[in-house]
Amino acid sequence: MTVELEQLLFTALISFGGVALLSFVARRHAKDQPATSDQAVVERNATAYKVVSGLFLGSLIIPTSFYYLFGVDDNEAWPAVTGFLLSAILPVGYLSLRKLRGGPGFNEFLRYGELKDGWPRKWQISVFAFWLVFVAAAVIASLLMTK
Repeated sequence: MTVELEQLLFTALISFGGVALLSFVARRHAKDQPATSDQAVVERNATAYKVVSGLFLGSLIIPTSFYYLFGVDDNEAWPAVTGFLLSAILPVGYLSLRKLRGGPGFNEFLRYGELKDGWPRKWQISVFAFWLVFVAAAVIASLLMTK
């Protein structure tokens, strides 16, 4: 029983802690560059939006394709769990590295989402938080099912 509890705690720590750590490091070491206009925000973040979207979708598709490409048993959860974890960690990691290299930060990326999609910043953060909870629940459920 203690081994299962340790695995659940470790998984929860990785699921939530990894993204939180990446975000904390990025906010701590670099400041957002001031945008002079909405057009500048759009120009500076258009490519990043495509990269983040590609990382999110690719991290879900590639690991789950292991079921078909490599004949992984349908009862194995690791490809799906890997995809869920990477879908949360890779986009945030990319944005963190971009900011650490002196590029625009999270606030400007959220502003780009407001301009492009019309979603208020609070909605974007809420959707991301929901996805993190979903990922953590999927990881924990997969661990419980494999025991």
